Amino acid sequence: MNTRITLAIAASAAFALNASIAKADPAQLRFASPAPSMSPVTVGGIQPWAKEVNEAGAGVIAVQVYAGPSVASFNNVYDRVTNAVVDAGFATLGGIGMKVPKTTVVSLPFEEKDAFNESVALWRIYHAGVLGDEYKSVHVLTLWTFPGGAIHTNKPVHSLADLKGLKIVTGSRITGDMIELLSAVPIAAQPTDYYPTVQRGLADGVVIGWAQVTTFKLQEVTKYDVDVSLGSTPAMTFMNNDSWAKLPDKAKAIIDKYSGEPWS
Repeated sequence: MNTRITLAIAASAAFALNASIAKADPAQLRFASPAPSMSPVTVGGIQPWAKEVNEAGAGVIAVQVYAGPSVASFNNVYDRVTNAVVDAGFATLGGIGMKVPKTTVVSLPFEEKDAFNESVALWRIYHAGVLGDEYKSVHVLTLWTFPGGAIHTNKPVHSLADLKGLKIVTGSRITGDMIELLSAVPIAAQPTDYYPTVQRGLADGVVIGWAQVTTFKLQEVTKYDVDVSLGSTPAMTFMNNDSWAKLPDKAKAIIDKYSGEPWS
């Protein structure tokens, strides 16, 4: 009788343990997007990706997106991810101090004709190992580029001479160097600061892609546009290395399926 009771207790315990494992909470992935909640990046890129991952990984992984600067800004999102304040994030590479000289090939002026194809090409050269160890400090989910930056000003620009002395806000050193070579004065700032910088008269214009003009409401403070491609802005979504390592293999497989080139 004692043996039967012992076996029954063991069976019940095993059943309870298996039930507990089956009902275990999914792995949580906190994703910070410094872009506004209604921006094309968040609405058209990050939220759909999170939805795909959550639906495919129901019970395995749950992605929570924190949009806007309350959790991470364009200035600190890289540090927030690498310091594990959040598990993953989106960053533009020009403004986070990350040294990626090979990646900035996409920032050369007049080369970008199609941001879709350029994004896929950037991912492929990364995936092929051409970019070396530029990203060893993080686990990259995808790389892409924004459409080439045009010049948007509150003063008319009809020739190169009209640019001389204008104060132009830029988000990367390479773009700043180009602006300086055009005899204008570059001012470094993050995209969220472009509007108030121009509005307060601290700058005469900005260099940014068309897709981001309405996101940051720059049409309200600029009236004129020079529609040339002054190089693309590279961007990435990425994870903390330890956060990635701790994920269950099934969760990693789901994230990989919806990241990489398809997401680029």
